[in-house]
Amino acid sequence: MVEIALMMLVLLSVCFGALLAVAAQQEWVGTWRGHQIVLRNYLTKEELYIDGELIDRKRSALSFSSRLTATVSDAGRTVPVLATIHPSGFGYMRIDAQLFVNGESVALQRVPLGTFETDSTAAVTEEPHDSRWSAVQMLLSDMRSRSSDIVPIINQAEGQLREVLNSIAQLSDQLEAHRELDSASGESGATGLLAIREEREEEARALLAAIQKLHLSTLQGQNIDSSDALNDLRSRLEAEVEVRSNDPTAHARHAATQKQL
Repeated sequence: MVEIALMMLVLLSVCFGALLAVAAQQEWVGTWRGHQIVLRNYLTKEELYIDGELIDRKRSALSFSSRLTATVSDAGRTVPVLATIHPSGFGYMRIDAQLFVNGESVALQRVPLGTFETDSTAAVTEEPHDSRWSAVQMLLSDMRSRSSDIVPIINQAEGQLREVLNSIAQLSDQLEAHRELDSASGESGATGLLAIREEREEEARALLAAIQKLHLSTLQGQNIDSSDALNDLRSRLEAEVEVRSNDPTAHARHAATQKQL
């Protein structure tokens, strides 16, 4: 009888350990103003990722309650991020998480561990060093506070504008390099880059104008969901996604769309 009791105790211990391991290893994902925030919980550690970069890590025995902290950039200012991971439920067999950005609670979605591949060496997308970026952040922040319904399209526009302005800066650096080489070689490699940069500049101007138009609509109290301003911005973003696809006719359709807008 003693041997049977010991075997049962060992079996229960193994089952409890397995349940604890499954309960402890969790992952959650949330988004805040274009930033992807991922929380990971393991048996002996918790991790906080923002835009693919490991920001904070805590080590704790059997993953008891932890507080993870960070900051994110928003409209030219730095705001705090706080995440808590803690056991809950009957017998503390469930692990839950909460996320707060700038004091606001952010909804989290529980997903299987490893859903979001992360790289601790990855860098957050660089913020453009362009005066237009700082200016438009004020408009985007104001629109987010006025209408939560348009936040997804605003975040998409912000991401597209970030990419365009960063590419313009990169093209400018490459243009200077070509100019220096042109003077030495007598060749003209800068002409093609000038044309590419002008295309990107035109894209940036059009996107900024669409954002300004939408902001004015929100200030005027228009029905944003059906406004021409929102449709204009949405059309531009859809056209840019299409033109970057592998469809050989995308550029032609993009040019036609731009003429209609």
